[in-house]
Amino acid sequence: MTKVLLLLAVFCQAYLGAATNVAPGEITILLYNGSTTNEYIEYPIESAEQAVNNSAWNSSNPVVLYIHGINGTVDDESTTTVTDAYLKRGGHNFLALNYSQLARYNGFVYTALEAIVSNNAVVGDSLAELIDRFVAAGVPLSRFHFVGYSIGAHVAGRAARNVNGTFPRITALDPYIHGFYLNDNDDHLWKTDATIVDVIHTNGIVLGVGTSTGTVDFYPNSGYALQPGCSLTLLHLRRSLVCSSHSAYKYWSESVEDPSAFEAIACDSWTQFEAGECTGTTDYMGYGYSLNATGNFYLETNSESPYSMREKGIIYDGSKLNILSAEVLEWLGSLI
Repeated sequence: MTKVLLLLAVFCQAYLGAATNVAPGEITILLYNGSTTNEYIEYPIESAEQAVNNSAWNSSNPVVLYIHGINGTVDDESTTTVTDAYLKRGGHNFLALNYSQLARYNGFVYTALEAIVSNNAVVGDSLAELIDRFVAAGVPLSRFHFVGYSIGAHVAGRAARNVNGTFPRITALDPYIHGFYLNDNDDHLWKTDATIVDVIHTNGIVLGVGTSTGTVDFYPNSGYALQPGCSLTLLHLRRSLVCSSHSAYKYWSESVEDPSAFEAIACDSWTQFEAGECTGTTDYMGYGYSLNATGNFYLETNSESPYSMREKGIIYDGSKLNILSAEVLEWLGSLI
């Protein structure tokens, strides 16, 4: 099984495709101005600070900006799922970054991964400049929160590092590993990119990074494939590979609507969690995170929505899990 996961990791680099260089003018920002995910106003990133003049903008609300992942779009499941959760919750100026052309990866050679990393830098720098213009337009930097999925987590990190001032919070949903962590590249998400960098790991080594990379790291169901509800089948291999990554934005979205959904416990390792030896503090994964705790937190989830097991999630059960042993998972994580 160990060899299978390693082969899958290599296959992911080949299967997911080739980056395309697109002019920065193709990057846009969506301001959602209704109650559904298809109600928005789209601005070129070069002038998106004009959103503050729209009647949908509430100067008293915090600003959440969602950044989609590799091969993503603003119409894909990750964006619409997260957007819908925030629209239902209300009380936010909700934005989405559209850089779908720069996020394409349809080739099979390493140069395609290099292009993705290069494109991420272009997007991140453009986003940093936009945030500075928002601040100049009167929006306090303290109001902003990036939520980045897959390679979107690295866009968030790059942007936060380059704004004028200290960025308050980045939420990283299964940060993408290939091209960012495996090849001595330092242009990836760092825990120093913002005051708070909370990370949800769900597909370690296959598509996501398994090692701690935030100020606080949450590991539902060990943080590795396969997440509950996901299966491995050759007939639908791509779906199998990305399923565990998708779990990250599903958990986050559920927490937006129900902040106390995912209780988690601080622990040194999944091995200790599995053995019932965790004696650390508890906090909530996702929207309900206290913003104070640091370190690694563990929990279990259900295999379908609602994914929350509430307080039962911090007590190892294992009946819904389909993952490698804790020892093998930790060994694989140490290789990253």
